[in-house]
Amino acid sequence: MDGGDEQKGFYVDPKRDCPHIVTNINTTLYNDTQRITQLVGNGRCEDCDHVQENWLCLACGLRFCSRYVHGHMQEHASTHTNHNICASYSDLSLWCFACESYITDPMFRPLLNMMANEKFGSRSEDKKGGGAASGGGLDIGTGGRYTAHATATQMEELEDPPEEFNKSIKALAQMIRESKHFIAFTGAGVSTSAGVPDFRGPQGVWTLRALNATRTEPTTSMLRAVPTPSHMSLVALQDADLLKFVVSQNIDGMHRRSGIAPTRLAELHGNSNLEVCTTCGKEYLRDFDTSDGSAARTHATGRQCSVSGCNGGLVDTIIHFEESLPREVILRGFAEAEAADLCLCLGSSLTVTPAATIPKTVGKNPKAKLVIVNLQRTPLDSFATLRIHAKIDKVMEAVMEELGIPIAPFVLKRRLQVSHQGNEISVGGVDVDGTPVSLLSRIVATFPATGRTVNLRCNDVHTTFQIQRESTAEDSVDLELHFMGHYGEDALQLSYPLPASSPSGSRVHMLSFNLQHGKWGWRYADSLSTSTTATQQQGHQQWPATCQDEKHEHELKLTAHVYGGAFRCDHCLRPGLSCAYHCAQCSYDLHPYCTSAKPASN
Repeated sequence: MDGGDEQKGFYVDPKRDCPHIVTNINTTLYNDTQRITQLVGNGRCEDCDHVQENWLCLACGLRFCSRYVHGHMQEHASTHTNHNICASYSDLSLWCFACESYITDPMFRPLLNMMANEKFGSRSEDKKGGGAASGGGLDIGTGGRYTAHATATQMEELEDPPEEFNKSIKALAQMIRESKHFIAFTGAGVSTSAGVPDFRGPQGVWTLRALNATRTEPTTSMLRAVPTPSHMSLVALQDADLLKFVVSQNIDGMHRRSGIAPTRLAELHGNSNLEVCTTCGKEYLRDFDTSDGSAARTHATGRQCSVSGCNGGLVDTIIHFEESLPREVILRGFAEAEAADLCLCLGSSLTVTPAATIPKTVGKNPKAKLVIVNLQRTPLDSFATLRIHAKIDKVMEAVMEELGIPIAPFVLKRRLQVSHQGNEISVGGVDVDGTPVSLLSRIVATFPATGRTVNLRCNDVHTTFQIQRESTAEDSVDLELHFMGHYGEDALQLSYPLPASSPSGSRVHMLSFNLQHGKWGWRYADSLSTSTTATQQQGHQQWPATCQDEKHEHELKLTAHVYGGAFRCDHCLRPGLSCAYHCAQCSYDLHPYCTSAKPASN
């Protein structure tokens, strides 16, 4: 980023009405296709020859480095009239120095698309010098296609010698002991030992795609992957109240599955197991990949919200290239970074912005410490108080031993809520924060008093099963629970009382499946916390027909199927389906739950 508040970047709140576009864009240059084609690829800073984090001035077509290098772009804008607008080669964003803000406008889409094509490339393209297999040079690497590391130097994996490693472990453990607000920042490298591929390692997804090569190491689906010692170390540190928060770039869901509390976790790029209603905001946690088969443009999963009266469309939470990060998630990440006195980066190349700006915020704070653990070099190494080149699990196991904190093996934990109201019995999964969870594939319910059996199979939208008892004579029900079986879970038997003296009741069962022994255990939960707001419990019909948003001058009208049923919320930047509060004059759209409108009570 290049000026202003780092927390208000393009992925958070771009300015849509920059008044300087007319005077600060060289239309002759901008419309010169041949010239623009020469400029869309990154080049050296005009003043210092730096080649990273550069910006393109859209008034003169010159490239200058960011303020994180030598600040020549900012210097150029301040010394040249009407040279305020520039485009970033790093994250393909636009900045206006006069507005002191990131900006956006439809006129820039062709330019940004050309820059994206040049940066990300395609398999058929071969940049000058060729790939590693071409023999074009000693430091060619992948050529940088598909955002893979461009050079062999970047791809090189290093390991610290034993003496240096041991010294670093003691230093890191002492930092953790002394910290008041310790956070972790994780990338794909934290999951590779579980069989989930990373992106820029030797067997990384982008590396192999850029080299047109095939993976030789075995892989595991994200649903079957067992959280690693590193995942479980973070859980142990959280439970010891040493680790206050985890910011993750991973979509594999393993932090939440391993036991990191949802309130202490920001999944910047989404969670493949999580989908959300675009009308009321209700979240659903699934024991399957919600993005499998979802529409690429709209993220629509084809499922509907089960909140009474809502029936809103559900979308996955995955963030693709060139899509904005959810506002509340990225802001929480920055807030934790501002509060942190220690940030431990595990397994991230730290090349993807704005995510990488979060640990950089800690690294630039003279009162805080940044520790980076990664086999490969990263762009933030110079900001690190301590740099460890080693495998993530090796580091975390050694640190936990130094701290004297045991690492518990992963145990699959589920929460099952069984309740009844009159003759209706409900059985369903629920997460620690109250989020409904689809975790059962089948239920066999038997009423011992009458011998009656009910067999229910789920579809992919079931979070709760409904079972009817025929009379109060059926004073208990035996439940045979069948799970999705990603970890080979056997069926579990539970009994639930239905006493005539209690017309309603509820129990939450804490289930635990030991992978090593292949056995279930369970106990009653003491309580169930919930973060679901009253607003998130309301259906579509409960929202007022119009509302006024404090950030917009015109009245917004609740509109069904705006833009044919697909839009992006101008507040949280998440995709939306079906209904939106819409301003036709300004093409301004908000999810109902992102407005200041208050739904009526049921």
